[in-house]
Amino acid sequence: MSDIRLDTALSSHPKWKKLYRRLGGEGTTALVVLWMFVGLHRTDGDLSGMSTEDIELAVDWPGDEGALVRTLLDLRLLDGDEGAYRLHDWAENQPWLSGAKQRSAKARWNAVKRHHGTAEADRQVPEWAQVRHNGTADADTRASADEQCTQHANSTATSNAGSKDNACTQHAGSNAHSTGVAMHEHAHSNAPSPSPSPSPSPSPSPSEKQQGRADSRDGPGKDSDSPPPNRYADDIHRVFAHWQRVMRHPQAKLDGKRMSRIRDRLKDGYTADQLIAAIDGCTRSPHHMGENDRSTRYDDIELICRDAKHVDQFLRLADSPDLTGMSAAARRTASAAQKWLSEEGGNAH
Repeated sequence: MSDIRLDTALSSHPKWKKLYRRLGGEGTTALVVLWMFVGLHRTDGDLSGMSTEDIELAVDWPGDEGALVRTLLDLRLLDGDEGAYRLHDWAENQPWLSGAKQRSAKARWNAVKRHHGTAEADRQVPEWAQVRHNGTADADTRASADEQCTQHANSTATSNAGSKDNACTQHAGSNAHSTGVAMHEHAHSNAPSPSPSPSPSPSPSPSEKQQGRADSRDGPGKDSDSPPPNRYADDIHRVFAHWQRVMRHPQAKLDGKRMSRIRDRLKDGYTADQLIAAIDGCTRSPHHMGENDRSTRYDDIELICRDAKHVDQFLRLADSPDLTGMSAAARRTASAAQKWLSEEGGNAH
């Protein structure tokens, strides 16, 4: 699951105190919920396309219409104008989340390159091709392939924060893996944006370790662009978040079993959009939605993604009428009508 950084000193920040004074606990709660919404749906902090009303509905703001967004703008917790809002200093305070789209693009580029070469990868994933050609990749994704930063792969984030002479201090400063760096950034920030990073582990991340091993195998000077082990992570989280929302299980956890089921189906060749459609198909099945002799819902993502057969079954349901809530007689009528239409459509060809 995606997570966000929250500084332990947040509650003592002047902006937080002003927000509490003006809007009370509902205001500060709404701000944290907005951060979580952005961490899940708008990882770059850009709320373009969302109106004031959209933002307040997204966080279930119970106060006067427009009061929350107006106050966030006044306190510079939110920047921009109607329809083009952005969270203030989001990228600086959420370096891991704000780089999620680039990491996903790089993973897809690497996967295509492995099978079809660089030119085809550039064609299929132009967003990462542009980053590569312009040399503007963010620090934490560039570091794994940057020859000048290989020393960081064998060092710890703690040493990055503690040593001014480290060969990779510019990298440590940009991705703020260490708590010390994160606190220094927060002290000089004019917004109480969340920190530290969602990946504040003092040791290198699994992807960094794997990249380090790949570099050593390939030898110096070779371009190692093999996809990271979590290349399905963004799609897995997107599918699971959709399931949580439509099945109304906001507190459900993405445990190992659920993650494994979704990942296996992605490896089978199903796209994230197809798995999302299968989830929608499940909502159209009265039996799975609890209209059965046990009055029990059978809607777990682990069931929907159990195997290809289940996914195909629910994909078919996605194109059928929603029969939930109908009487048995109404269901029979709707099913018969659907069958007749399908047969007539087949005869027409």
